[in-house]
Amino acid sequence: METIKQEARLWVSQMNEYPLEMIQILMETIPNEWQEVTLPKLYDKVYVFNLPEGCEDYEPSGEIVKVADNKYVAKLNDDNTITLESDDFAVERDTILPMWGCMWSFKNKADEYWMKDKDGIKAMSECGFRIYEHEEGLFLRH
Repeated sequence: METIKQEARLWVSQMNEYPLEMIQILMETIPNEWQEVTLPKLYDKVYVFNLPEGCEDYEPSGEIVKVADNKYVAKLNDDNTITLESDDFAVERDTILPMWGCMWSFKNKADEYWMKDKDGIKAMSECGFRIYEHEEGLFLRH
C-alpha cells in the first residue's frame, strides 16, 4: 500500500496547480468554454428526468446503486429500482468547485491521453475526482 501512496504523491507532484479563484473567474467570465466531463459513479445522487415507460409515477430522485456496461441502476427515494442510460438523468452535485483553494491539470500530455483515450476519465471519476474540460486541457478537483 505504501508504494501506491508514494506513486500517487509523485504523480500529483508533477501536475500544474491553479488557484481556485482564477478558475472560478474564468468559469464565470466564459462559461461556455468549460464542460464538466465527470462520469456518474456508485452512490451519486441523481434526478431522473426521463423515467422509463410505465414508471412515470415513480419518485424521480434517488441514488446510483450499480454501474455496468454503460447502464446505471438507480434506487429511487420511493424504493423503486430502475435501469437508466446516462442521458436519462442528471447527477446532483453539491458544488461546482472544490472547498479548498486549488485545481490541477497535467504537465505530461501522456496523462491527458490516458484520461481522454484510455478510460482515465472513468477511473478518475470512480476515485471521486471532478473533471472539467477546457480548450487548454483537463482540470481536476477532488
